[in-house]
Amino acid sequence: MLKGIQEYFAKKKVNKIQNGRKSQVYNYLNSNSIGILCTCESETQINLIQRYIQKLKENHGIRKIKLLAICNEKELPAYFKETENVIGVTSKEFSYTGNSENGRFLDFIKENFNILLDFSRDVNPEVKFVVKSSHASFKVGRFADENLEMYDLMLNMESSKDLNMFMDLLDKYMVMIDQKNK
Repeated sequence: MLKGIQEYFAKKKVNKIQNGRKSQVYNYLNSNSIGILCTCESETQINLIQRYIQKLKENHGIRKIKLLAICNEKELPAYFKETENVIGVTSKEFSYTGNSENGRFLDFIKENFNILLDFSRDVNPEVKFVVKSSHASFKVGRFADENLEMYDLMLNMESSKDLNMFMDLLDKYMVMIDQKNK
């Protein structure tokens, strides 16, 4: 019941925010800022994402990359280290409307990233709120019927497939996309 109420208020708030958003196509070659969203699943997963961030910086010269991890716990796991560009939010920090008072979280949503990459396997109310509220120009995530209104590009891949495979697909398609084909 509480999740249903949370989803209702989050959807209502997000619809107001989303109305002013204009989508624009970006790829890794013409982007200068990327926001990455994930749910905290394991230390291995976070380390893999941080290596991917380093790879994007080295291979594509993308200097501004921020990571927002949503942890479904009362506190951030001991292995999760926050930095200027790595932000952690726990599920208890979210209100019933899906919002959070965490200033760094709010800054992440308001950031005008060229691309938002959602590495979450499953979409929960908090992930939906972040993706829909984000001011990013081009939003990318996993394909699912319920995600049609959230992303500009969806990669068809089962949520059970590992993160390495998802990253490989991103590498393939995020270089192939032509910005002129809007």
